[in-house]
Amino acid sequence: GNGWLNRKRDAAPTRGVSYDDDLGTFIRTPQLPAALGNEPFDILAWDASLMQMIEVAYEIQDQARFIAGSEESPPGEGYPYDLIFSKFRDNPDDTTKNLAKAFVDGILAVPGYGSRKITQSVVDTSKLRALATTLDTLAGELLGASPPAADIQWIRANTQSYSDSAPMHRFFRDIYDLCLNIESRLAAYQSVVSAAVAVRTAFSDAVVWEGHNANSPKSHGLSIDFSPGSDFMTYNALDYAGLRFGADTRWNEWLQVAP
Repeated sequence: GNGWLNRKRDAAPTRGVSYDDDLGTFIRTPQLPAALGNEPFDILAWDASLMQMIEVAYEIQDQARFIAGSEESPPGEGYPYDLIFSKFRDNPDDTTKNLAKAFVDGILAVPGYGSRKITQSVVDTSKLRALATTLDTLAGELLGASPPAADIQWIRANTQSYSDSAPMHRFFRDIYDLCLNIESRLAAYQSVVSAAVAVRTAFSDAVVWEGHNANSPKSHGLSIDFSPGSDFMTYNALDYAGLRFGADTRWNEWLQVAP
């Protein structure tokens, strides 16, 4: 997985999710609804890198009730399926929400993963539209306020990040930590601060389970693209416009001009 990104930026278009090394095929983010079909899953779990993003979750909100995944790049060994599904075996009548917590508890319980960057969360997709609405408002307030470039750059540099990579042009940031830094750094812009607080409230409603270790300390369960405009317009603007999140919010408009 590569988060919402559709392709490598240093080579031919060869990157999405569910990459098949034998056939050279893969699935782009806007293709996920068609790939998953019209019968919603109770739980969709991403055993792939960087997939627990608002851009991805929003795209497939109609295909799954709960989405489990990692903001980070999880260990290559993958989920400890024995630990996870033992909870399903032992509690077959429990709620879907409660059973989904096994993905968080299971991956944090693997001793060998202690030195890795472990993040895991579960998102309630019925809450994503409300979260997107608050992010749209935040984008509008940032556009209207035009905070100093140095402040936005400081926020980007000091927010929990995931697999930053110059060749891949990834600027994935934890949404909750991003808002905390916006509130702190842009305290003089009250409308921006109020919008960020509203995002955190909706975020806490949408992320129903979350866990991380000390190697990703400021993680809260769901990330977002926070690219600078120069990079975004060069590499990602066209693809982002094809996302449901890009169409339904002004976040891509903010990314186009973000310092």
